[in-house]
Amino acid sequence: MWPDAPDHSTSIMSVAAAPHQERTLPSRPRILHLVTTLNKGGTEALVLTLAREQRRQGCAVEIAVLTRPGAAAADFAAAGFRIQALGLRHKLSPGAWWRLRRLLQAGDYDILHTHLDLSDLYGPFALTSGRPLVVSTRHNTDPWRTRRSWKRRPFLIWERAAHRRTAVTLAVSGAVRDFLVREEGLDPERFAVVPNGIDLAPFVALPSRAVARADLVRRLRRAGCDGPPGGDGGERPVALFAGRLEPQKGADILLAAHALLATDMDLVICGRGADEVKLRHQVATLKPRGRVFFAGYQENLAAILPAFDLYVMPSRWEGFGLGAAEAMAAGLPVVASDCDGLREVVADGSTGLLVPPGDIQALARAMERVLQDGERAVAWGRAGRRRAFDVFSSRRMATDVLEQYRRALAGTRNPGGQDLDTLILADRQVRGMWRGILPGNLMRRPPGWHLANQARDYAHVIRQVESVTLLQGRRLLDIGCGLGTLLLEAGRHGASALGIEPDPRSLVLSRHRLAREGGPAAGVVAAVGESLPLADASCDVVTCCSVLEHVEDPRAVLAEVARVLKPGGWLYLGVPNALNFQERHYKVFMPPRTPRFLARLYLRLRGRDPAFLGTLHEMTPGRARALVQAAGLEIVIDPTRRRLERIEDVLQGRRRPGTLWRQLTARLARGLGGGGLLRALVRRGFFVDGALLARRPEDLGS
Repeated sequence: MWPDAPDHSTSIMSVAAAPHQERTLPSRPRILHLVTTLNKGGTEALVLTLAREQRRQGCAVEIAVLTRPGAAAADFAAAGFRIQALGLRHKLSPGAWWRLRRLLQAGDYDILHTHLDLSDLYGPFALTSGRPLVVSTRHNTDPWRTRRSWKRRPFLIWERAAHRRTAVTLAVSGAVRDFLVREEGLDPERFAVVPNGIDLAPFVALPSRAVARADLVRRLRRAGCDGPPGGDGGERPVALFAGRLEPQKGADILLAAHALLATDMDLVICGRGADEVKLRHQVATLKPRGRVFFAGYQENLAAILPAFDLYVMPSRWEGFGLGAAEAMAAGLPVVASDCDGLREVVADGSTGLLVPPGDIQALARAMERVLQDGERAVAWGRAGRRRAFDVFSSRRMATDVLEQYRRALAGTRNPGGQDLDTLILADRQVRGMWRGILPGNLMRRPPGWHLANQARDYAHVIRQVESVTLLQGRRLLDIGCGLGTLLLEAGRHGASALGIEPDPRSLVLSRHRLAREGGPAAGVVAAVGESLPLADASCDVVTCCSVLEHVEDPRAVLAEVARVLKPGGWLYLGVPNALNFQERHYKVFMPPRTPRFLARLYLRLRGRDPAFLGTLHEMTPGRARALVQAAGLEIVIDPTRRRLERIEDVLQGRRRPGTLWRQLTARLARGLGGGGLLRALVRRGFFVDGALLARRPEDLGS
């Protein structure tokens, strides 16, 4: 035994209590944590810690349990979390799946975060339209996953399918990730390692050894144990084991090693489980040197950890080792098994000692070494405390998890391009505006994919505008700016950009993006195109992309455009062509001029909402030209004329079509009257895509 460790909490406390800029998330992400059970255990404690930290960082967090609320439900309720119980009784429960599906629909969550095996299997298959985004945390290296039985094959099929539907799988250690990739064949590219974290607040200012010993004695008396651990004078060292009394945790190994010690040492076992009776019988049989106290399950271990001299974790397998991290945070040296995630928590020879799993002799020698070398044990305890505060904080864990949410929402095409708020708001916009309209494969795309696609399209728009006029120093107005992507692109080209948008959700998102990326020169105003809140002749360029088909009065919008444009100013007008064979909003094949009643019936058969179709004006290149000319604007670039020029080049052999389909079309056209039919169809507006550029004449309105 050795004297009390010197107080080294001051330097740690100064780090932990330093001013911290809490993240403010205006989007307030809605997160549902789905847990298989809510019993007293490490996973449930970790979920509670993560949920608290996420709430501190501005998230709205709820809890759902697949089964019925267990003993840990009271802890979640005391922390202010609402718990939804789904009543699963058997592993295959259609009722629980249906209740989870309805919960996800009603809650309109942004993230579904699953924990433990059944939640990982049920969650991804309860989604509608691919939302919310599913994130899974894998907590352990369970050996049952390696058993060869008739159940393994169907389980692996289900497991791998769920893994493919999960945006990202978080492993609490590299060992867990490697185990699942090796044993279950899961895709390593879908994994990210986020080590567990502990709430360090109770460990910042720990009680003294005497206070902790007195608290420990009171707890042991309540558990039915008599006599103080360590003897009346504290002459014997005391070790702690905390965990479920089940084979995984290796308490039987610890008791066998305890009996081999040359030094008298008391042992306190905190926890309950199926092996408790068996372990008590083992103590009576072995008669170890020193007493063994069975303390039952204990809350708030941080208050009694300073009463101990050693923490022992002899697990047979372990995904992480949360108990070891807590012991290190309290400054205790740790003796643990050299298995799986534990070797990533305990630094062997630096914060404690690692021994081969199940090796009773090695475990006894390691404990004896710690007990005999008090000076080194204190140094290990100090190093472990520093490591715990540096690496295993719950704040760091929650921040890393939010970053993984962000990367999953951003998608693989642009993983570093957007902040979490932008992605959450964009995802809500896509779900709210396009659910029932876009096909399922596009609805399942992450919001970052949609933003990247939009950025590509609007970069093309800006290039077309700059082909007729430079934007540097010009004032640009975007009517129906939506998510603000075109405004950002225009700002990068030196324009002073202003957006008009009537939709409240789009306003929130575009203003957030501009505040974060666009600078003070860009802004968004809540207004409609029929009544622009701008002075006459105040804009150099006006863009109107896929908006005119949605407004009530297209003529009024273009009249307002002509009013606010300066003489010589430019209009970029893009509208989807109703004469194409694809309906551009629903992304479905639909012949031009299909009667509305047939179109509605067809969309219903395709599982789409036909109500949106009734809000659209039919726009063709000819009608767009007529509306622009009626507003007094002069068309400079006409997509119909450009398409005719390209077709003429192809028919005359001056241009080779880029795709096989276009090559076949060109050959067919040559065979049918030398391309006369194709020319006639194009003049009528068929096969025409693109936008027109128009200019305000100098003398308009004079």
